[in-house]
Amino acid sequence: MKVLLVRHGESANNALFKHIERTRPDASREELFEQWRIKRSEDPPLTTQGVEQARRAGKFYSSLFAEANVRIFSSPTLRALQTSKEFVRNFKVAAPVAVLGNLHERDGIYHTHRNVRSKTKKELKRIFPEFDFSSLPAGPWYT
Repeated sequence: MKVLLVRHGESANNALFKHIERTRPDASREELFEQWRIKRSEDPPLTTQGVEQARRAGKFYSSLFAEANVRIFSSPTLRALQTSKEFVRNFKVAAPVAVLGNLHERDGIYHTHRNVRSKTKKELKRIFPEFDFSSLPAGPWYT
């Protein structure tokens, strides 16, 4: 068995930080992060560039694992699901993408003081009907 861990493509939050950094060249790192924290999204989608990065990575890795029986597991974050979707296009997948609620960064996107909740299983299933969300709770997967 081989395990491949793949980080998502560029998200809107990644692009936002780059933009803030370019437009405020004299700001301190702390000031840049503070602006970013105020404007960022709790569950950002991939940018156009991020989708292209995921597509290219999927093509590259599918050539390395051409004959393998592949299983894909994903975080329930939007950017990870979008990245997984691009991988599915290129792989011979043994089963639907399994979405696991405990597969996400620690103290990441939802670690704010704004009392944010993640999308629900139903909302995610509507966006990605081909994925397996059976391991997620009925309500928000992260509260």
